[in-house]
Amino acid sequence: MVWLFAGLALAATGYSAAVLEACRRFRRRRASQAVPARRPGISILKPVRGLDAQFDQNLRAHQGQDYPDFEILLGLADEDDPAVEVAYRLGIEPVICGETDASTRKVAILELLAAAGSP
Repeated sequence: MVWLFAGLALAATGYSAAVLEACRRFRRRRASQAVPARRPGISILKPVRGLDAQFDQNLRAHQGQDYPDFEILLGLADEDDPAVEVAYRLGIEPVICGETDASTRKVAILELLAAAGSP
């Protein structure tokens, strides 16, 4: 019985060593790959309705991210929404989507924002 446990322990040790070696090789190969000179631009699509307690902090967090080329597209169904004022104050031009025939308002806003995105 002792030999069985010793054999299992030896097999587990060998497996762990093989996994560690594979991880080391992966990291070395990954570190040698060049970082692309230009990353693709992205659009952050934010369908919004109303304000929550930390709405402006959330938008500032998006604005402060460490990515070279991005835009924030804030979509609202109604131009009287209180989020419009906060967006303008933070320098974000909101997209007013109005009424559509989509199954839900959120889906409609996302479709229109995706069509409006530029990067």
